[in-house]
Amino acid sequence: MAVNGHWIGYLHMVARSPEARFWSVPSDAVLGRLALRADSADDFVSGISRSLDARGLGLAKMMAVARVPEAPGPELAAALATGAEDQPVLVGRLVSPERQPPVALSDIDWLALPQDDRLFALLDGASWPGLPALLAESGAEHYCLNASLDASMQAGAPWLVRLRAGDPLRGVLGARPADAHVGVFFRSEHSGRDLRAHFRRFTMVRLPDAPESPVYFRFFDPRVMLDMAVALVPEKLAALMEAVERFYIPISPMCLLPDGAPVAVPVSVFDPVEPLSARLIEMAPPVDPTPERGGLSLSDEEYAIFDRLQKKRAQRALACLLHEEFPDVELQTCRTVAQSAPAAAARFGLSSVKQVRVMARLILQLGPEFWEREPEASAILNRHDLRPWQKKDALLRWMVRRPVDVVR
Repeated sequence: MAVNGHWIGYLHMVARSPEARFWSVPSDAVLGRLALRADSADDFVSGISRSLDARGLGLAKMMAVARVPEAPGPELAAALATGAEDQPVLVGRLVSPERQPPVALSDIDWLALPQDDRLFALLDGASWPGLPALLAESGAEHYCLNASLDASMQAGAPWLVRLRAGDPLRGVLGARPADAHVGVFFRSEHSGRDLRAHFRRFTMVRLPDAPESPVYFRFFDPRVMLDMAVALVPEKLAALMEAVERFYIPISPMCLLPDGAPVAVPVSVFDPVEPLSARLIEMAPPVDPTPERGGLSLSDEEYAIFDRLQKKRAQRALACLLHEEFPDVELQTCRTVAQSAPAAAARFGLSSVKQVRVMARLILQLGPEFWEREPEASAILNRHDLRPWQKKDALLRWMVRRPVDVVR
């Protein structure tokens, strides 16, 4: 199936009868993405509506529509290749409407950022070496969120900067690669000093297992902010956004878009970085909740969600690494191995990133539970006198001695 001429939409569809449901989600309504060849956005919506109607389904709402990029990422291209020319193609998985995040999210282009003096950025000095000097030379209004005046402390601190209309600093920020994760943008009518005081409340977070010992919280990292949209209750999101009209979050292959987010073109870990550099997620505050007062603290449930999302992101990074090392292996195989490797490694006391990567490579090359077929590997993994890093090193030496074909 050719990609040119295809549109993709994020939609809310309903089954008019139990027999019409083709999904496993326990609901008569689902959210998801469909793609279809069409001449325009209106033609696409009409075509989707007719196709759903013919299957006993209804289009409750088309939440977002976009033209499929001329050079889509490999997973989107593969999904489009599975369908017929005149039939909709399901892209990704379907979810229940109940999975929608409590904040309104939408996909915008870099050029759609507000062109006035109310645009600000929260930037991460730890992800941008030399940031304090750059801000000082720019002449832009800026503030360090760290209370320390020590230059070494400020070098890795978060910074608040106003981006006035026509400011050359806007172009500098727009040129940063999406996977640099240097910060987020937002619009506000408050003064820079008031915003500094507001955001300083969120640079530390209390965890449920040690509420008396707050830890640093990098809420200004685009990956973390999108996770917050899923993990935090509406009252805590409302507190963060109390001084903000909108956040604008740069996205990268390592960002996890919340289930139910009405974004037409999906983001895959296998996507090239450059095309994503112009895309942002606009996040509006929750509508009803009263902002929670006091410092930020996480409940057990919120902490568990953050932990789950972090593990999912680690699996995405591993899948991407496997794809880079073994480009001929199917993308889904890389995903499957990345998902299974942490548990397989933990079975033998291996847990670090490097140790899990070695296990993933072996699973990819030798197949699941390879240790049941490879006596020498089994002997290494089950040695109680070796520390985990020693097992990892021994496996690497064994891999060199035993050339293998990749399991496809």
